[in-house]
Amino acid sequence: MDIGIGKPITLSDFVKRVFRSWPGYQMAIKHQLGGSSTNEIHEWLCEVTTEYVEQTPQLDRDTLAEWLDQIFDNEFQLILDDNSTDVFSNVILRGAKLLREGNVEEMKKQWDALKEEGGQISKAEEDSSSSGSDNEDDDGNDNQDEPMEEDKPAKQPKASRFVEGDDGWTQVCRR
Repeated sequence: MDIGIGKPITLSDFVKRVFRSWPGYQMAIKHQLGGSSTNEIHEWLCEVTTEYVEQTPQLDRDTLAEWLDQIFDNEFQLILDDNSTDVFSNVILRGAKLLREGNVEEMKKQWDALKEEGGQISKAEEDSSSSGSDNEDDDGNDNQDEPMEEDKPAKQPKASRFVEGDDGWTQVCRR
């Protein structure tokens, strides 16, 4: 699909961009949590995630998030406790849907919302992953237990902190 970035993009390109924009995942890459084969694991993960999404048409966010969490645990000894796996799984699935539908305008917005190299996704993307529905994002009734988050400006991404436990595992926790 040509979205006006100089070259047509594929699902593989989109998945790679999602992983490059995921702060918790980028922490695992930068700190070589996969050992000497971290870069190879990253390439493999991009490929296998693309294949999984393409070959599983009824894939939902929770299943993809659980699958990714298991890979992060096995390959990087990384547990992300900041809800980012749910958020970014939703982004991957939304991108795949937009590519299948050929929705150029929305795909361009989705692509631009992802900032590479540890950037944050927009507040709208976090809201859509929490609610699971695009038409409920603006009413603020989805998260009754977190009303303050709805009042934050879109430029205020949720911060994460990294905690290394006694057992050598690194956890990403929401502040």
